[in-house]
Amino acid sequence: MKKFLFTALLCLMVGTIAAQEVESSSRFMRPRNEFSVSYGVSLFLYNQNHFGCIEPAWGSNWFGDDTHTGSVMYFGVPGISYIYNHNTWFAQGAEFLMGGYYTNEYDNFTHERLEVDRYINYTFLYTARFTYMSREHCSLYGSASLGFMLRTYANEFDYGHVMGHLCPFGVSWGNANIRGFAEIGIGGKGLFRAGLSYSFGNK
Repeated sequence: MKKFLFTALLCLMVGTIAAQEVESSSRFMRPRNEFSVSYGVSLFLYNQNHFGCIEPAWGSNWFGDDTHTGSVMYFGVPGISYIYNHNTWFAQGAEFLMGGYYTNEYDNFTHERLEVDRYINYTFLYTARFTYMSREHCSLYGSASLGFMLRTYANEFDYGHVMGHLCPFGVSWGNANIRGFAEIGIGGKGLFRAGLSYSFGNK
């Protein structure tokens, strides 16, 4: 009985090691250099706060006696990035994003639009990406980002603060060089993000 259990345990260990080797050899390595363009959206209209916290801004906000503002119009978070693929499971790089929102200011009596108040956010992030399934035409991954955001109002510097983002789930599909991707997460890059990436160079 002991010999049988020992043999079964040994076979299980050998099988596990063999399966890991097959899994490792089947992981697909993309070219090292990866550029991407993307666009992120939020489910809410908000003023970005620390780490992308949501501060609702629905409806109209009256101020003063003669003017009022209209609804906040959020125009998303477009961005570009460069990522270096170290191996089949780890990559890191830098991202630049530009997002924000604007409101129109109106005269209370004539309802004429007087001016547009624009708030533009410029975000710079370091990103680490961890791929937990890598195949030739499809990959699953997660990522973590940390950096800082600069906000401008009417083309003048307003303030800056630390900005982060966590993406627990991302998927990419295509071939070795060109892929589309989509992500869900929380933070400075939006709740949902999609884009196109191009990889080149040595593997």
